[in-house]
Amino acid sequence: MKERFGGRKYIEEMKESYAALNSQKSIQLPDTREDVILLRLDVAAAAEAAVPVKVADSDDIIEFLPAKVVWGVPGKDVELPCDVTPPLPSDAVKMVFWFKDSISIPIYSLDARNGPLEKVSHLAAYDVGLRSYFITDHPSRARLKIENVRPEDEGIFRCRVDFLNSPTRNFQVNLTLVELSSRPKIFNAEGKLIKSEAGPFLEGHELFLSCQVDGGRPKPSLTWWHNGTILDNVVDTKRSSFTTVNQLEIAKVPRSLKAAKLECRVTSIDIADDIVREVPIIVYLRPNKVKIVTPNELMSSAQTHTCKCETSGSYPPAKIRWLLDGRALQSSVVTQEENELFSSSIVSLTVEPEDDGKDLVCRAENPRFPGGWLEDRRQIHVAYPPKVAVKLDSPETTRSGTTKEGTTVILRCDSIARPAAHGFNWYHDGHLVRYNETSGVLPMDDKLTLRNIKKAAVGEYSCSATNTEGETYSPPYRLEIQCEYTYA
Repeated sequence: MKERFGGRKYIEEMKESYAALNSQKSIQLPDTREDVILLRLDVAAAAEAAVPVKVADSDDIIEFLPAKVVWGVPGKDVELPCDVTPPLPSDAVKMVFWFKDSISIPIYSLDARNGPLEKVSHLAAYDVGLRSYFITDHPSRARLKIENVRPEDEGIFRCRVDFLNSPTRNFQVNLTLVELSSRPKIFNAEGKLIKSEAGPFLEGHELFLSCQVDGGRPKPSLTWWHNGTILDNVVDTKRSSFTTVNQLEIAKVPRSLKAAKLECRVTSIDIADDIVREVPIIVYLRPNKVKIVTPNELMSSAQTHTCKCETSGSYPPAKIRWLLDGRALQSSVVTQEENELFSSSIVSLTVEPEDDGKDLVCRAENPRFPGGWLEDRRQIHVAYPPKVAVKLDSPETTRSGTTKEGTTVILRCDSIARPAAHGFNWYHDGHLVRYNETSGVLPMDDKLTLRNIKKAAVGEYSCSATNTEGETYSPPYRLEIQCEYTYA
């Protein structure tokens, strides 16, 4: 039990005890009052005078006594070691004194002459002593516990242990208080102080952040962390520098850092809490998926078609552009939908026969990411009615369409169509040409054969071709016949 004050009877007992020790251990009992330890003066005896006690030791012993450095944190508890194990098994501890700096009055003492260490009285003085308690659960690990350490507690503490038969033992402890560094400051590559979010940074590009603190004892270390994983633990300044700096450099920012929070941790010593500065970062991402999801079916030139494209992975959400044959679709109706996860676009498209075989492109672009685009393309196929024309396919006929009577003429219905034409008809001066082998008129699909042609075959010939998109008629082709005359 720790006692702060005592009555006159106890004081007289302590005077006799210290007087007995004085002849052996140089303990002095001054006759004058000093503002020092008051031995067990309770409230009832508060008016009684107390006798101060000084304990003298050899200056040479103290001067060359090594001091163990113990770090303490202001506001927390600290323990100062003092081994009270007797040198001999048969010996025992008689007295324990704790001194601070050059004060010769013990700030804390323990009298074990009348009982074991676990049951003896503990005496304390001064503010630091009154916040202390000597723990003796294990003699080799005995220690003075100081609660709520204050800046004025820093200094040299000495523990003196007196034994019944063995020489006195002294230990010195240098209580050094941790001085916390300044709060971490974060700077970007341009040297600008980051007050909230850092960035924006671009996926696949460089990230640079500098964490800086001033002061600190012991000199702190700075580390960068993300989700419990250390990113950088290399301090970029000399140990003698007042400012400590750790520069974080990531050559290619990964997608995983989107909306991440990086931490700069200041660590000085194990017993002191880390100072942590959390920095949310903004990372712009390219789109990583884009697809035209509408089935690639044949498009009729006579109808309006819709195509849908979806994209994801971009931050901020991507904007979608439609292109046909490399040109933006300006006149088409485009509907956009976007959220944080994906974007979609629907285009209403009217195609022409000339668009058959061209590339339709859906391009997803992050407007805040230069060059951050991805595209999907497909070749479109346009269905259109046949384009037809009658062409001469016989060598006996001139280019002007003139042939000699009695020869054979072959006309072909030339067609371009998607899907291919599957039905043909032939017309002579607007009348359907029917198959007549006797007359030598032979229409067969896209070919019309006229054998042993007569004067009556003169006129305009046309054809029609049919597919799923409709039937188309060709312009007329004029056929002339050169008659042969017989002279008597």
